[in-house]
Amino acid sequence: MSAYGFLDRLVQFFKLYLMNCQQFVVFGTSRSRIYVAGSGVPQGSSLGPFLFNLFVNDIGRHLFLQENLNTLHSWSLTNCLPLNVSKCKVMCYSRYRSIPDCTFPYLAGNSELNWVESTVHLGIAFQSDLRFSNHIDSAVVQCSDEKYHGVRLYDLESFSQNSIY
Repeated sequence: MSAYGFLDRLVQFFKLYLMNCQQFVVFGTSRSRIYVAGSGVPQGSSLGPFLFNLFVNDIGRHLFLQENLNTLHSWSLTNCLPLNVSKCKVMCYSRYRSIPDCTFPYLAGNSELNWVESTVHLGIAFQSDLRFSNHIDSAVVQCSDEKYHGVRLYDLESFSQNSIY
């Protein structure tokens, strides 16, 4: 933070804020044991996104496809934030009916990344053809689930209101 010009008092505040940060996971009515996080930023905090952006800010200059995936992988290991390669995916976006040959074997470390036609990121289903039919279909299925009965859907084209029963 000092390298970005933050005052020493503010840097000290964040050091104290992040030191011995304790986290736990809640799932339903169960709660995990408390874990002292040795790196990263507190999950679910208001300052989390800001701190994460500061933490990864220097990575932007390194993202130039394969030649820099190695730099990204190395950076992640150096900063104790290893990539979960099983969750990393490669997708080629195109509006053309026949998608160009997008099968180059991209690697993170020694692991080849999986090519996909669609993926979900932050709750949004992205497709290589730049359509959102998978996302819309998923939303319709979720809304037709019994726990969503009575939720109102709005048809964006005609602005008519339809109820799900």
